[in-house]
Amino acid sequence: MGNSFTNLQIRAGGREPVVAALRFAGALPAYVSTGGGGWISAYPQCTEAQDAELLQRIAGAVSRRLGAPVIAFLVHDSDNFCYWLFDNGWKHDAYESRPGFFEGRDAPPEGGDAAMLMRYCGPGATREKIDAVLGEPPPHAEDQAGSLAELLGIRRERAEAGWKYVGQGDLRAGEVEKVE
Repeated sequence: MGNSFTNLQIRAGGREPVVAALRFAGALPAYVSTGGGGWISAYPQCTEAQDAELLQRIAGAVSRRLGAPVIAFLVHDSDNFCYWLFDNGWKHDAYESRPGFFEGRDAPPEGGDAAMLMRYCGPGATREKIDAVLGEPPPHAEDQAGSLAELLGIRRERAEAGWKYVGQGDLRAGEVEKVE
């Protein structure tokens, strides 16, 4: 069995507004990081059940509350990677690496708008690099999440983690704090 996790990557000016927005969205307890490249990472316990609708609802609520971009990542069993990009509470983009995975069918990736993602990327990102990441899925879906995160200016290990991994100390000491 592979890795399964969810997380939120939030472009916000500070940690405290993110905590308040997570509280408002009913997404506590959560581990919340310090800033990093303009992004704050959040790992709500309630999303670890891999409920895509709940994850999107929380991402949209946090985005709306902060008036900021939020990208929600979901990796299931190292096989399927999904993301949903919200800004000011509106969903602007979505992607699934293996859309037929849960029905037992093979299908090419769906979604993923490189032009839209470019608005949120860090230096050095190009549409070609984004298209390469969102093209044929790699053997491990968490690699795809990490590669996209790097283009966005988010540290790879933050995008390749979830509630249970952070709780086990997989991120640097002092980088995340549990908020009840």
